[in-house]
Amino acid sequence: MREIRKIIVIQQSRSTLEVLQSLNYKILEAKDGIEGIRKILRFHPDLVILKLELEHLNGLGIVKILEAFKIRIPCIFTSESDQNKARAFNFKNTIGFLLNTEIQEKLKQTITQGVEKFEWSYHDPDYQFRQREWADIMGESNRKRILIVDDQRLMRQFSLSTLDSVRDYELYNAENGLQAIMKALLVKPDLIISDIEMPEMDGLTMSQVLFIVGKPFPIIFLSARDDEKTIARARNLEGVIGYLVKDEIRDEEVFIQKIRDFVKMADTMKEASSASYLEGSLEKLAKTGTEKGILAPSSKTWISSSSRQEFHQNHANGLGGLWKRPE
Repeated sequence: MREIRKIIVIQQSRSTLEVLQSLNYKILEAKDGIEGIRKILRFHPDLVILKLELEHLNGLGIVKILEAFKIRIPCIFTSESDQNKARAFNFKNTIGFLLNTEIQEKLKQTITQGVEKFEWSYHDPDYQFRQREWADIMGESNRKRILIVDDQRLMRQFSLSTLDSVRDYELYNAENGLQAIMKALLVKPDLIISDIEMPEMDGLTMSQVLFIVGKPFPIIFLSARDDEKTIARARNLEGVIGYLVKDEIRDEEVFIQKIRDFVKMADTMKEASSASYLEGSLEKLAKTGTEKGILAPSSKTWISSSSRQEFHQNHANGLGGLWKRPE
């Protein structure tokens, strides 16, 4: 059995802290779900104890993100009620679920029994850089960096070859959202062009995870989906600045011009988002709303959506209404 030394606790009561202090664990505290997931990814704790009812990103959302990254860390939920107990145990990382009234009596035993046969692991997602991508990363250039994310090879090739023809950009590509996150953290793209429906991790989830880990890169979706519901869901995600339908950008010159417009928009959006993030303005970046987040199960919002009405009023009109489907 692995020795428990470092524990991250997310919005826990004094009762939880007293039990852990009596066991001489090193405790790292987080005030909400977003800070919690960032600390988990940074410090790789031996155990996570988290409140289920968290603002912006609740406990179920945190554990789902860990499993998307294939990170195995034992997690214990605490809650005011057992309404979501069964849902919590649907995750492989869950080793315990305690009501607040049970913490003093059962927490120590839950930790001991839960970690006895638990297998920790930190999985590095498979991704690779093409020779030209490595050369661009290592070189010095003033060109904008664009990351193209699509599981269809022909669509990636179309986007890469079309944009490469103008020689204005450093171009990178990924086959799914999980690969894209790992590449984006290294490349720091000025714009991400992403499909929505992909294996491993879809584009909508990718955009949310990038915000959660503190990297809200500007994103546009290039998708075969043209229904208003999907477009509306995409529009409400932090970092997403536009949506293009694949069937309507077959003209290379039209595609190139649209991307140029989005790159200009991304520069403005990136500065505004970075300033808000540095100020710690989570209320501004992730307002609670009625629209469900992409990480949400059917009855709960795991990460809340945010409105970008003010941004689009200021900028979209001057770019030919890029949020609208092309006529």
